[in-house]
Amino acid sequence: MRAEMATAVDVDGIIAVHNDYISRIKDQCLLGPKLTPIHQTITTLLDLTTTLSDLHPSRTTHTHNAGDQSMRDTPATAPRRRRRGSDSDDSDDDDLDVDEGKDENEDDDEELDVQQEVYGRRLAAASAKFNALLDFVKAGLRGVARAGVMPHLETLAEGLDGVGWEGRYG
Repeated sequence: MRAEMATAVDVDGIIAVHNDYISRIKDQCLLGPKLTPIHQTITTLLDLTTTLSDLHPSRTTHTHNAGDQSMRDTPATAPRRRRRGSDSDDSDDDDLDVDEGKDENEDDDEELDVQQEVYGRRLAAASAKFNALLDFVKAGLRGVARAGVMPHLETLAEGLDGVGWEGRYG
């Protein structure tokens, strides 16, 4: 750019060199008009990571109570002692009625199973979307690199190989 500026004879020449320089910077940052789909897809990928981070705490909030106790260990679901009628003998007073807390345990288990199923479906959908978007970005970067416009983008695309959900966790 400095050499081009030195050869510029007037203000119009300097403006042309500056505009060309700004255009190259925009293209290298994937902000040029021809690269808008790649830029928008990267933004969508970043939005998806925010969605995933929001999804994760909601799961841990619903499946855990204070500390590390699980919902199954809470006092509300523990078996309760029940007093028998006055006509029964004293040995029955301390009987443990295990069936009374059973319905609550089953309800908690069912709710937990539903929450885990919903979380699993959301996670699978987000994973599929992430991989599809990532594949689009890699293909777009490689296409631009093969056109000879910005060959350095091939290196970026190669760096993204193995980054997908299956590449890291599969």
